[in-house]
Amino acid sequence: MGGRMATQFFRSGVRLVVPMVTVMAFAIVGVGASGPLAGASRRANVSVATCVQEAQAAVAKAEASIPAGVPKGRVSRAASKGKTFWFISASQSVPDLYQTSQGVQAAGKAAGIKIHIFDGTGSVSGFNQGVSEAVANNAAGIILQGITPSLVSSPLAAAKRAHIPVIDAQNGDFNAPLTNGILAHISTDFTKDGRTMADYVLANTGCKADVLELTTTLYVGLTDTHNGFKQQLNQLCPSCTLQSLTVNFSTIATSVPQQVNTALLQDPNINYVVPDADGIGFYAAPAAHSQKVGIPVIGHDGSPANLAFIRQGVQTADLAYPPPGYIGWKEVDMLIRARAHVPLPSGYFPTRLFDKSNLPSTNSAAKMFPSLTKYQALFRAVWKN
Repeated sequence: MGGRMATQFFRSGVRLVVPMVTVMAFAIVGVGASGPLAGASRRANVSVATCVQEAQAAVAKAEASIPAGVPKGRVSRAASKGKTFWFISASQSVPDLYQTSQGVQAAGKAAGIKIHIFDGTGSVSGFNQGVSEAVANNAAGIILQGITPSLVSSPLAAAKRAHIPVIDAQNGDFNAPLTNGILAHISTDFTKDGRTMADYVLANTGCKADVLELTTTLYVGLTDTHNGFKQQLNQLCPSCTLQSLTVNFSTIATSVPQQVNTALLQDPNINYVVPDADGIGFYAAPAAHSQKVGIPVIGHDGSPANLAFIRQGVQTADLAYPPPGYIGWKEVDMLIRARAHVPLPSGYFPTRLFDKSNLPSTNSAAKMFPSLTKYQALFRAVWKN
Protein backbone atom coordinates (compact mmCIF):
# COMPACT_ATOMS: atom_id res chain seq x y z
CA MET A 1 0.00 0.00 0.00
CA GLY A 2 1.81 2.49 -0.97
CA GLY A 3 2.66 -1.14 -1.35
CA ARG A 4 0.07 -3.72 -0.36
CA MET A 5 -3.43 -2.88 -1.37
CA ALA A 6 -6.98 -3.57 -0.31
CA THR A 7 -10.18 -4.72 -2.21
CA GLN A 8 -10.21 -7.59 -4.58
CA PHE A 9 -11.05 -7.87 -8.24
CA PHE A 10 -11.48 -11.21 -9.95
CA ARG A 11 -10.61 -12.01 -13.50
CA SER A 12 -10.08 -15.40 -15.09
CA GLY A 13 -10.13 -16.98 -11.65
CA VAL A 14 -7.19 -14.93 -10.39
CA ARG A 15 -7.55 -12.85 -7.24
CA LEU A 16 -6.11 -9.38 -7.54
CA VAL A 17 -5.33 -6.97 -4.75
CA VAL A 18 -5.84 -3.32 -5.67
CA PRO A 19 -6.14 -0.12 -3.63
CA MET A 20 -9.45 0.85 -2.13
CA VAL A 21 -8.91 2.00 1.43
CA THR A 22 -7.64 5.53 0.94
CA VAL A 23 -9.85 6.13 -2.07
CA MET A 24 -12.49 7.00 0.51
CA ALA A 25 -10.34 9.74 2.01
CA PHE A 26 -8.53 11.47 -0.83
CA ALA A 27 -9.29 12.95 -4.23
CA ILE A 28 -7.52 11.78 -7.34
CA VAL A 29 -5.00 14.33 -8.60
CA GLY A 30 -3.01 14.40 -11.82
CA VAL A 31 0.70 13.68 -11.52
CA GLY A 32 2.32 14.62 -14.77
CA ALA A 33 2.16 15.18 -18.48
CA SER A 34 3.76 13.89 -21.62
CA GLY A 35 6.95 15.29 -23.11
CA PRO A 36 10.68 15.40 -22.39
CA LEU A 37 11.58 15.29 -18.73
CA ALA A 38 11.72 18.50 -16.75
CA GLY A 39 11.85 19.67 -13.16
CA ALA A 40 14.49 17.64 -11.33
CA SER A 41 18.20 18.37 -11.66
CA ARG A 42 20.02 16.63 -14.48
CA ARG A 43 23.53 15.33 -14.92
CA ALA A 44 25.29 17.20 -17.68
CA ASN A 45 26.67 15.40 -20.72
CA VAL A 46 25.56 11.87 -19.86
CA SER A 47 26.52 9.78 -22.85
CA VAL A 48 24.33 6.93 -24.05
CA ALA A 49 27.13 4.50 -23.25
CA THR A 50 27.41 5.78 -19.67
CA CYS A 51 23.63 5.69 -19.25
CA VAL A 52 23.41 2.08 -20.43
CA GLN A 53 26.40 0.99 -18.35
CA GLU A 54 25.07 2.49 -15.12
CA ALA A 55 21.56 1.21 -15.73
CA GLN A 56 22.78 -2.34 -16.44
CA ALA A 57 24.89 -2.36 -13.28
CA ALA A 58 21.90 -1.27 -11.19
CA VAL A 59 19.68 -3.95 -12.75
CA ALA A 60 22.22 -6.69 -12.03
CA LYS A 61 22.32 -5.61 -8.40
CA ALA A 62 18.53 -5.51 -8.11
CA GLU A 63 18.19 -9.02 -9.56
CA ALA A 64 20.56 -10.57 -7.02
CA SER A 65 19.23 -12.50 -4.03
CA ILE A 66 18.39 -10.26 -1.08
CA PRO A 67 20.12 -10.61 2.33
CA ALA A 68 18.40 -12.30 5.27
CA GLY A 69 17.50 -8.98 6.90
CA VAL A 70 17.29 -10.22 10.51
CA PRO A 71 18.72 -7.95 13.26
CA LYS A 72 21.99 -9.26 14.68
CA GLY A 73 21.69 -7.73 18.13
CA ARG A 74 20.06 -9.99 20.71
CA VAL A 75 17.08 -8.67 22.69
CA SER A 76 15.23 -9.79 25.81
CA ARG A 77 11.59 -10.80 25.51
CA ALA A 78 10.96 -10.24 29.23
CA ALA A 79 9.00 -6.99 28.80
CA SER A 80 6.77 -8.55 26.13
CA LYS A 81 6.16 -12.14 27.28
CA GLY A 82 2.55 -12.73 28.26
CA LYS A 83 1.53 -9.33 26.88
CA THR A 84 -0.77 -8.71 23.91
CA PHE A 85 0.19 -7.06 20.63
CA TRP A 86 -2.63 -5.79 18.43
CA PHE A 87 -2.42 -6.21 14.65
CA ILE A 88 -4.79 -3.69 13.03
CA SER A 89 -5.31 -4.84 9.45
CA ALA A 90 -6.75 -2.68 6.69
CA SER A 91 -8.71 -5.73 5.54
CA GLN A 92 -8.21 -9.39 6.38
CA SER A 93 -9.91 -10.33 3.11
CA VAL A 94 -6.75 -9.21 1.30
CA PRO A 95 -4.44 -12.25 0.91
CA ASP A 96 -1.18 -10.41 1.61
CA LEU A 97 -2.52 -8.76 4.75
CA TYR A 98 -3.98 -12.04 5.98
CA GLN A 99 -0.70 -13.85 5.35
CA THR A 100 1.21 -11.12 7.19
CA SER A 101 -1.14 -11.53 10.16
CA GLN A 102 -0.40 -15.26 10.12
CA GLY A 103 3.30 -14.43 10.31
CA VAL A 104 2.64 -12.12 13.26
CA GLN A 105 0.70 -14.86 15.05
CA ALA A 106 3.45 -17.42 14.46
CA ALA A 107 6.09 -14.98 15.70
CA GLY A 108 4.00 -14.17 18.77
CA LYS A 109 3.63 -17.85 19.62
CA ALA A 110 7.37 -18.36 19.28
CA ALA A 111 8.08 -15.37 21.53
CA GLY A 112 5.43 -16.09 24.16
CA ILE A 113 3.33 -13.06 23.17
CA LYS A 114 -0.42 -12.96 22.63
CA ILE A 115 -1.59 -11.57 19.30
CA HIS A 116 -4.98 -9.95 18.74
CA ILE A 117 -5.98 -9.56 15.08
CA PHE A 118 -8.42 -6.73 14.33
CA ASP A 119 -9.98 -6.55 10.86
CA GLY A 120 -10.50 -2.94 9.77
CA THR A 121 -12.77 -4.21 6.95
CA GLY A 122 -11.50 -1.57 4.55
CA SER A 123 -13.14 1.39 6.29
CA VAL A 124 -11.65 4.41 8.02
CA SER A 125 -14.17 4.01 10.84
CA GLY A 126 -13.00 0.40 11.23
CA PHE A 127 -9.37 1.50 11.41
CA ASN A 128 -10.15 4.02 14.14
CA GLN A 129 -12.23 1.50 16.05
CA GLY A 130 -9.36 -0.97 15.98
CA VAL A 131 -6.78 1.43 17.38
CA SER A 132 -9.24 2.76 19.96
CA GLU A 133 -10.02 -0.76 21.18
CA ALA A 134 -6.32 -1.58 21.34
CA VAL A 135 -5.74 1.45 23.59
CA ALA A 136 -8.78 0.67 25.73
CA ASN A 137 -7.53 -2.89 26.23
CA ASN A 138 -4.04 -1.76 27.25
CA ALA A 139 -2.28 -3.25 24.25
CA ALA A 140 1.43 -3.79 24.77
CA GLY A 141 2.07 -2.73 21.18
CA ILE A 142 0.18 -1.92 17.98
CA ILE A 143 0.94 -2.78 14.36
CA LEU A 144 -0.84 -0.72 11.67
CA GLN A 145 -0.85 -2.89 8.55
CA GLY A 146 -1.67 -1.05 5.34
CA ILE A 147 -3.31 1.85 7.17
CA THR A 148 -2.22 5.45 6.64
CA PRO A 149 -1.46 6.86 10.13
CA SER A 150 -3.08 10.21 9.38
CA LEU A 151 -6.43 8.43 9.05
CA VAL A 152 -6.27 7.34 12.71
CA SER A 153 -4.59 10.38 14.24
CA SER A 154 -6.95 10.72 17.22
CA PRO A 155 -6.62 7.16 18.61
CA LEU A 156 -2.88 7.26 17.82
CA ALA A 157 -2.60 10.31 20.05
CA ALA A 158 -4.34 8.31 22.79
CA ALA A 159 -1.89 5.45 22.26
CA LYS A 160 1.01 7.86 22.63
CA ARG A 161 -0.41 9.21 25.88
CA ALA A 162 -0.72 5.62 27.12
CA HIS A 163 2.94 4.96 26.14
CA ILE A 164 1.92 2.17 23.73
CA PRO A 165 4.52 1.64 20.98
CA VAL A 166 3.00 1.79 17.49
CA ILE A 167 4.67 0.78 14.24
CA ASP A 168 3.24 0.98 10.75
CA ALA A 169 3.95 -1.14 7.70
CA GLN A 170 4.28 -0.25 4.03
CA ASN A 171 3.03 3.31 4.06
CA GLY A 172 5.76 5.00 2.06
CA ASP A 173 9.54 4.81 2.32
CA PHE A 174 11.04 3.10 5.38
CA ASN A 175 13.08 6.22 6.17
CA ALA A 176 10.23 8.73 5.89
CA PRO A 177 9.77 11.14 8.85
CA LEU A 178 7.87 9.63 11.77
CA THR A 179 4.57 11.36 12.50
CA ASN A 180 1.28 10.81 14.34
CA GLY A 181 2.89 8.94 17.23
CA ILE A 182 4.45 6.25 14.98
CA LEU A 183 7.59 4.77 16.52
CA ALA A 184 8.98 3.10 13.39
CA HIS A 185 8.18 2.29 9.78
CA ILE A 186 8.56 -1.21 8.36
CA SER A 187 8.69 -0.89 4.63
CA THR A 188 10.77 -0.96 1.51
CA ASP A 189 12.37 2.02 -0.24
CA PHE A 190 9.78 2.92 -2.87
CA THR A 191 11.84 5.83 -4.15
CA LYS A 192 14.80 3.54 -4.74
CA ASP A 193 12.51 0.97 -6.37
CA GLY A 194 11.25 3.66 -8.74
CA ARG A 195 14.84 4.37 -9.73
CA THR A 196 15.44 0.66 -10.25
CA MET A 197 12.42 0.43 -12.53
CA ALA A 198 13.81 3.34 -14.55
CA ASP A 199 17.21 1.63 -14.71
CA TYR A 200 15.55 -1.49 -16.11
CA VAL A 201 13.73 0.53 -18.75
CA LEU A 202 16.90 2.37 -19.73
CA ALA A 203 19.01 -0.78 -19.86
CA ASN A 204 16.49 -2.48 -22.11
CA THR A 205 15.87 0.43 -24.47
CA GLY A 206 19.50 1.43 -24.88
CA CYS A 207 18.64 4.68 -23.07
CA LYS A 208 16.10 5.62 -25.75
CA ALA A 209 12.97 5.36 -23.65
CA ASP A 210 9.52 6.69 -24.50
CA VAL A 211 7.59 5.67 -21.41
CA LEU A 212 3.91 5.43 -20.52
CA GLU A 213 3.60 5.38 -16.72
CA LEU A 214 0.37 4.70 -14.79
CA THR A 215 0.28 5.89 -11.19
CA THR A 216 -1.71 7.73 -8.53
CA THR A 217 -1.20 10.20 -5.70
CA LEU A 218 -3.59 8.25 -3.48
CA TYR A 219 -0.81 6.26 -1.84
CA VAL A 220 2.43 7.63 -0.47
CA GLY A 221 4.34 4.58 -1.67
CA LEU A 222 3.19 5.02 -5.26
CA THR A 223 4.01 8.73 -5.16
CA ASP A 224 7.51 7.80 -3.95
CA THR A 225 7.83 5.22 -6.73
CA HIS A 226 6.77 7.77 -9.35
CA ASN A 227 9.22 10.37 -8.04
CA GLY A 228 12.10 7.90 -7.99
CA PHE A 229 11.32 6.73 -11.52
CA LYS A 230 11.12 10.26 -12.90
CA GLN A 231 14.26 11.32 -11.05
CA GLN A 232 16.38 8.49 -12.42
CA LEU A 233 15.09 8.87 -15.96
CA ASN A 234 15.83 12.56 -15.75
CA GLN A 235 19.32 12.00 -14.34
CA LEU A 236 20.51 9.41 -16.84
CA CYS A 237 18.45 10.20 -19.91
CA PRO A 238 17.16 13.81 -20.13
CA SER A 239 16.17 13.23 -23.76
CA CYS A 240 13.90 10.32 -22.84
CA THR A 241 10.16 10.91 -22.77
CA LEU A 242 7.78 10.22 -19.89
CA GLN A 243 4.00 10.38 -20.05
CA SER A 244 2.40 9.87 -16.60
CA LEU A 245 -1.30 9.09 -16.40
CA THR A 246 -3.38 9.10 -13.23
CA VAL A 247 -5.42 5.97 -12.52
CA ASN A 248 -8.97 6.11 -11.20
CA PHE A 249 -9.27 3.12 -8.89
CA SER A 250 -13.04 3.26 -8.71
CA THR A 251 -13.17 2.30 -12.41
CA ILE A 252 -9.81 0.56 -12.73
CA ALA A 253 -11.02 -2.53 -14.60
CA THR A 254 -12.33 -0.47 -17.52
CA SER A 255 -10.47 2.84 -17.31
CA VAL A 256 -6.90 1.49 -17.24
CA PRO A 257 -7.24 -0.59 -20.46
CA GLN A 258 -8.82 2.46 -22.12
CA GLN A 259 -5.98 4.72 -20.96
CA VAL A 260 -3.36 2.28 -22.22
CA ASN A 261 -5.06 1.70 -25.56
CA THR A 262 -5.59 5.41 -26.19
CA ALA A 263 -2.02 6.34 -25.25
CA LEU A 264 -0.48 3.65 -27.47
CA LEU A 265 -2.68 4.67 -30.41
CA GLN A 266 -1.90 8.35 -29.98
CA ASP A 267 1.84 7.83 -29.55
CA PRO A 268 3.15 4.84 -31.52
CA ASN A 269 6.67 5.69 -30.31
CA ILE A 270 5.94 4.52 -26.77
CA ASN A 271 8.31 1.62 -26.14
CA TYR A 272 7.70 0.87 -22.43
CA VAL A 273 4.68 0.69 -20.13
CA VAL A 274 5.27 1.18 -16.38
CA PRO A 275 2.40 0.56 -13.92
CA ASP A 276 3.69 1.70 -10.52
CA ALA A 277 1.88 -1.14 -8.72
CA ASP A 278 0.66 -4.60 -9.73
CA GLY A 279 -2.90 -3.61 -8.91
CA ILE A 280 -2.61 -1.33 -11.94
CA GLY A 281 -0.42 -3.69 -13.93
CA PHE A 282 -2.99 -6.47 -13.72
CA TYR A 283 -5.10 -4.46 -16.18
CA ALA A 284 -2.38 -2.46 -17.92
CA ALA A 285 -0.12 -5.34 -19.00
CA PRO A 286 -2.77 -7.37 -20.90
CA ALA A 287 -4.13 -4.19 -22.49
CA ALA A 288 -0.66 -3.13 -23.67
CA HIS A 289 0.10 -6.63 -24.95
CA SER A 290 -3.20 -6.75 -26.83
CA GLN A 291 -2.71 -3.32 -28.40
CA LYS A 292 1.00 -3.69 -29.20
CA VAL A 293 2.25 -7.27 -28.95
CA GLY A 294 5.67 -7.51 -27.38
CA ILE A 295 5.73 -4.06 -25.80
CA PRO A 296 7.65 -4.43 -22.51
CA VAL A 297 6.00 -3.79 -19.12
CA ILE A 298 7.62 -3.53 -15.68
CA GLY A 299 5.63 -3.40 -12.44
CA HIS A 300 5.98 -3.49 -8.68
CA ASP A 301 4.79 -5.75 -5.82
CA GLY A 302 5.39 -9.33 -7.02
CA SER A 303 1.70 -10.26 -7.13
CA PRO A 304 1.19 -13.87 -8.30
CA ALA A 305 -0.87 -12.82 -11.31
CA ASN A 306 1.81 -10.44 -12.53
CA LEU A 307 4.58 -12.98 -12.01
CA ALA A 308 2.48 -15.34 -14.13
CA PHE A 309 2.30 -12.62 -16.78
CA ILE A 310 6.11 -12.64 -16.94
CA ARG A 311 6.14 -16.38 -17.57
CA GLN A 312 3.48 -15.95 -20.25
CA GLY A 313 5.31 -13.12 -22.00
CA VAL A 314 2.61 -10.55 -21.21
CA GLN A 315 4.80 -8.66 -18.73
CA THR A 316 8.57 -8.22 -18.76
CA ALA A 317 9.68 -7.65 -15.17
CA ASP A 318 8.46 -6.96 -11.63
CA LEU A 319 9.91 -5.87 -8.28
CA ALA A 320 8.67 -8.35 -5.66
CA TYR A 321 8.24 -8.02 -1.91
CA PRO A 322 9.65 -10.69 0.45
CA PRO A 323 7.17 -13.28 1.83
CA PRO A 324 4.41 -11.68 3.97
CA GLY A 325 5.19 -14.10 6.82
CA TYR A 326 8.71 -12.70 7.08
CA ILE A 327 7.34 -9.17 7.29
CA GLY A 328 5.09 -10.29 10.17
CA TRP A 329 8.04 -11.67 12.13
CA LYS A 330 9.97 -8.47 11.49
CA GLU A 331 7.07 -6.46 12.93
CA VAL A 332 6.94 -8.53 16.12
CA ASP A 333 10.70 -8.24 16.52
CA MET A 334 10.44 -4.44 16.24
CA LEU A 335 7.81 -4.25 19.02
CA ILE A 336 9.83 -6.59 21.27
CA ARG A 337 12.79 -4.24 20.90
CA ALA A 338 10.62 -1.18 21.51
CA ARG A 339 9.34 -2.65 24.79
CA ALA A 340 12.88 -3.64 25.78
CA HIS A 341 13.94 0.00 25.29
CA VAL A 342 16.85 -0.89 23.05
CA PRO A 343 17.85 0.93 19.86
CA LEU A 344 15.55 -0.06 17.01
CA PRO A 345 17.03 -1.59 13.87
CA SER A 346 16.11 -0.36 10.43
CA GLY A 347 12.60 -1.34 9.38
CA TYR A 348 13.78 -1.68 5.80
CA PHE A 349 13.21 -4.77 3.73
CA PRO A 350 14.41 -4.91 0.11
CA THR A 351 12.48 -6.00 -2.93
CA ARG A 352 13.97 -8.21 -5.64
CA LEU A 353 13.76 -7.63 -9.38
CA PHE A 354 12.51 -10.58 -11.43
CA ASP A 355 12.26 -11.17 -15.15
CA LYS A 356 12.52 -14.31 -17.27
CA SER A 357 16.24 -14.55 -16.54
CA ASN A 358 15.81 -15.24 -12.81
CA LEU A 359 12.12 -15.94 -12.12
CA PRO A 360 11.53 -19.54 -10.92
CA SER A 361 8.89 -21.68 -12.60
CA THR A 362 6.73 -21.38 -9.46
CA ASN A 363 6.30 -18.68 -6.82
CA SER A 364 8.21 -20.71 -4.26
CA ALA A 365 9.48 -18.37 -1.52
CA ALA A 366 12.45 -20.67 -1.02
CA LYS A 367 13.49 -20.21 -4.66
CA MET A 368 12.62 -16.53 -4.98
CA PHE A 369 14.14 -15.53 -1.63
CA PRO A 370 16.54 -18.32 -0.61
CA SER A 371 18.15 -16.25 2.17
CA LEU A 372 14.77 -16.11 3.95
CA THR A 373 14.11 -19.85 3.90
CA LYS A 374 14.91 -20.12 7.63
CA TYR A 375 13.94 -16.64 8.78
CA GLN A 376 11.89 -17.98 11.72
CA ALA A 377 14.94 -19.70 13.22
CA LEU A 378 17.04 -16.58 12.62
CA PHE A 379 14.61 -14.44 14.60
CA ARG A 380 14.36 -16.99 17.43
CA ALA A 381 18.13 -16.96 17.69
CA VAL A 382 18.20 -13.26 18.57
CA TRP A 383 15.34 -13.40 21.11
CA LYS A 384 16.53 -14.01 24.65
CA ASN A 385 14.27 -15.25 27.46
